[in-house]
Amino acid sequence: TNKRIDDTNKQIDLLRQDTNKRIDDTNKQIDLLRQDMNTRFEKSSKSIDKRFDDTNKQIDLLRQDMNTRFEESSKSIDKRFESIDKRFESIDKRFESIDKRFDDTRSMMDTLFNALMTIIVLICGLIAYIIYDRQSATKPIKEKIDKIEKTYNESLTAHNESITSIKDSIAHLESDLKNKIKQIWDHFDQGSQQVLNHA
Repeated sequence: TNKRIDDTNKQIDLLRQDTNKRIDDTNKQIDLLRQDMNTRFEKSSKSIDKRFDDTNKQIDLLRQDMNTRFEESSKSIDKRFESIDKRFESIDKRFESIDKRFDDTRSMMDTLFNALMTIIVLICGLIAYIIYDRQSATKPIKEKIDKIEKTYNESLTAHNESITSIKDSIAHLESDLKNKIKQIWDHFDQGSQQVLNHA
């Protein structure tokens, strides 16, 4: 009986050992499986992280490229606006130059007009002076002629014999008058010519 009990115990021990061994093997397999799963998860996580990193890098590169393009577009637009501003400044300068030329031309025309009006006034004054001078110069001669004619008419009846000499005197006076009138006209023509040459 003891032997059977011992055999039974041995069998139980063997069974227990076998069970423990199986459990240990199972645990080992579970550990290996866990390690393999952890390794796979780590690899997968690293791969996912790498993909995210690559995606982030691509997004950063895209953002940088977009920023660069926006900056270049902004610079190009700024340059175009600067060019437009320079063109407008050039146009403004041209208009200012044209206005200055118009002002200079207007000033010159005003000066010429004033000078012309001054010359016209001087010519009119000179003509008036010449006419007045001629009238003043011919008035005594005319008075003398009138006096001589009056004297001649008064003494015509009393001095028939002196008619010839009186006619000669009148002719002489008329000749003097013509000469003086001619001198006055020559003086007037020379004065007008000098004024015109001076103008």
